[in-house]
Amino acid sequence: MQSYNTGCKDCVFAIYDGKTQVGCEFDRINKFKSVGLEVVESYDEDREFYVIKNHICNVGRLPAWAQNKTGDLKEIALKESSVKYQFILIDKGDVDVETLKEQVAKCLEQSVPPQAIHIIRYNSSKISLLDMGQVLLRTNIVWSIQDIVEEEQIVDYYIDRLLNKYYYLHYVQQDLCNDIDPNISTALNDKINIEIAKFGLLICENCVIVNANVFTALRAGIFDQTLIHLMEDKCPGLIVHQNLR
Repeated sequence: MQSYNTGCKDCVFAIYDGKTQVGCEFDRINKFKSVGLEVVESYDEDREFYVIKNHICNVGRLPAWAQNKTGDLKEIALKESSVKYQFILIDKGDVDVETLKEQVAKCLEQSVPPQAIHIIRYNSSKISLLDMGQVLLRTNIVWSIQDIVEEEQIVDYYIDRLLNKYYYLHYVQQDLCNDIDPNISTALNDKINIEIAKFGLLICENCVIVNANVFTALRAGIFDQTLIHLMEDKCPGLIVHQNLR
C-alpha cells in the first residue's frame, strides 16, 4: 500500500523560531503525536522542520495558495477541508411523501450541504417513483433513486457510484441530525480521530457517517469477524454481507 508523508517545511501555518520549526498554528504537531502518528524532525540546507509519516495533513498549505486571499487564512483552510459527502436515504416503506420532503430539506439545510442525495426505495414504499423524483428535482444537486429487493443490494449498488468516499446512511423514518458537519469536522480537524478514516463514525442514534473504503475492505474479506460485528452494533443501518460473517 502506498504511503504519504506530509512535510511542514513550506506550510504557511508552520511556526518558526529562526530557521527551526517550533509548532503549527493548528497545533497539529502535538495533536498528531497524541493520537499515535509518527512525527519526525527533519532538516535540509534551509530549515529544520517536522514531517508527519504516513498521513496527509488536510490543512497544509503552500505560500502560493495564500496569495490573493483575503480574510482569516485558518478559517479558509478549514472551510476547504470540510468533509465532502453524500446522503443515502433509505425508505423501507413506512413514510409518506411529506416526511420525505422534510428529510430532504434537512439534508439541504446542513451547514455543509451534501454533494448528492441518493434514495434507496424498497418495494414496499408508499411513495411513488414519480413523487420521489419530483421531490428531488427541486434540490438542484445530483440525485438518484434505486429500487431494491434485498438489503445486501444497498452496498453493491452504491459503493462504486459514490462521488467521494464519505456518505451518511440514514433511514427516512428517523429524525435526521440538525447539523452533522460540526461533529465530523471537530473529529477530523480538532481531535484528529484517525479511526474515522478506517471505520467511519457514529454521529447519533439515527445517522452514521461511513467511509466507502470500509465496504471495499469488507467485500474483499480484509476485516476480521470481531470488527464486522462491532461495526454492526455501533452503526444502525450498516449493511454487512452474509458471506462475510
